[in-house]
Amino acid sequence: MNPELIERAIEDGHAIAAKLKKADTVAETNALNEEIESYADFVDNYFGVLNDFDEKTCELSKMLYMAVDEKIRYLEYYHDTPTKNGNEDLTLFEDYLDSKTWIKSAE
Repeated sequence: MNPELIERAIEDGHAIAAKLKKADTVAETNALNEEIESYADFVDNYFGVLNDFDEKTCELSKMLYMAVDEKIRYLEYYHDTPTKNGNEDLTLFEDYLDSKTWIKSAE
């Protein structure tokens, strides 16, 4: 696996997670949709494995989408409670990103 692509995936993933963690509204989260989709396409293309439909998917992009969905749910339901920020799944995404185990599944 190309080390430059791996480093790009890690850096870009952390950058997106940081932006999502700072988001305080659903609109701020939705404003990142294009960047998130571009990132997911990148990791799926370079680190994904073929599924039953001949599409490449990577666990990393799946985890990011789940974290975004969870963040949006928290912002919708707990918008009056600043301690409920919905960042737990983003932290799990970053832990998985740093573990680099998603690379092994593509080899």
